Amino acid sequence: DDGPFSGKGLRATAAHGCGDEILREDAVMRIPNSQPASSAEAAREMHRRAVQRAYNSMHPETRAGFMDLSSCDESFDDRTPRGVYDTNSFRLGNEDDGGLFLAIARINHSCRPNVNHFWREDLQKTLIFATRDIRVGEELYTTYGPSECMSTRDRRGDFSDRF
Repeated sequence: DDGPFSGKGLRATAAHGCGDEILREDAVMRIPNSQPASSAEAAREMHRRAVQRAYNSMHPETRAGFMDLSSCDESFDDRTPRGVYDTNSFRLGNEDDGGLFLAIARINHSCRPNVNHFWREDLQKTLIFATRDIRVGEELYTTYGPSECMSTRDRRGDFSDRF
């Protein structure tokens, strides 16, 4: 693929054994997963404004890295902070917030991932661990669904419910 995001997946810069910690990262943006509002439209607008406020408060270099990420519902040239956040954010464990991580957002999905991501409340960071041995240069893959092991049927059901 020669599209604008071709070749931007995260790759291992060193060999890692199963169970090794590969990365830990702070969120560059945290937004509540739900907004108390009188309607779904009002909640969407509150979410859009919360993302825009957080985006506006970022350092210019962080904003550039943020806007270099993809947006599922928008063309490359028409990306918005809301679109980028909604495409790349992760639920932070059982917290009410979602978070966007510039490096972790580069990890693509696989139903057979070689890494797993965990939100550590005590550290306020997401950690990435190898789920098998990983070679130098190998692309890292996580699952965009729940981190725990699930059957194929349950995983498809989860994706169907959320996407």
